[in-house]
Amino acid sequence: MIDLPLTQSQSLIWLGQQVHPDAPLYNMVFAFTLEGEVDADTFRAAFQRAMDETDVLRTVVVDHAGEPCQRIAPAASANLDILDFSTHSSPD
Repeated sequence: MIDLPLTQSQSLIWLGQQVHPDAPLYNMVFAFTLEGEVDADTFRAAFQRAMDETDVLRTVVVDHAGEPCQRIAPAASANLDILDFSTHSSPD
């Protein structure tokens, strides 16, 4: 695995987390509502493809000789548990 230097933006995020480790700086929440029936196998395949093709979803910051660096993890199997709430009294 190769450690790469952080970009300027990544460095600023890293610094912010060092100064305020318990603050959720730069976290953004998105919610998606899927209408209708979802085919679990198709969803798993799409999620796996997104993980395989999107380096940023597999990038972590590591310490390399005292300096923060980015490391991109190799593609791996994305194990997803499927929870079906459709039969619950309040499925939302």
